[in-house]
Amino acid sequence: MSAEVLLACCMAVFVASIIPSPSMLLALAKGANHGWGAGALSGAGNIAATIVQAVASYLMILEVGGLSSSLLLGMKLVGALYIFYIGWTLMGIASSGSDREVAARSGSSWQHVRDGFMFAVVNPKAIVFFAALFPRFVGRSAAGGVIAMGVPIVTIGFACFMIYVVAGRVMVEILGNGRHVGKIFGICIMLCALALLFARIT
Repeated sequence: MSAEVLLACCMAVFVASIIPSPSMLLALAKGANHGWGAGALSGAGNIAATIVQAVASYLMILEVGGLSSSLLLGMKLVGALYIFYIGWTLMGIASSGSDREVAARSGSSWQHVRDGFMFAVVNPKAIVFFAALFPRFVGRSAAGGVIAMGVPIVTIGFACFMIYVVAGRVMVEILGNGRHVGKIFGICIMLCALALLFARIT
């Protein structure tokens, strides 16, 4: 894979990752409600889901030549319900306090990793994105091309997630009233769930 093609792919991944999405709103909420550590754990879960989606997209392209519309529909329904549920629970969480106080009321490490993973893995838009990105690498030496993309995809995705985590924490420091901030995040995430539910995936 040429440097020009790799750079173009990295730019596409950055644009897809940095724009607001359910996962990025989760990053804002984690930074605001639970602090930097919880945000990083959720980011790790998010990246793990991204890897799963990338591999699944690649295998589906190789085996069946495309994506199953029934699978995407099922993922969309499950994803919308899960994201709406998380948004609802965030509405009752206060975000104020020092970093130590925020960390003290934070949930378990596994819970943060799970939230980051589930938010990403149940969103079928990422699979559609990878399915559009990978075909040019499918064929001879396709696996090498996909692997070469793996490191920048993971790095860019995690960096974008952490940018939102930092933004969430800074937002709380500026606005001060944590419960109102939590409600704003919760409402925004629930709206994203509804948008996903009614969106056309393909």
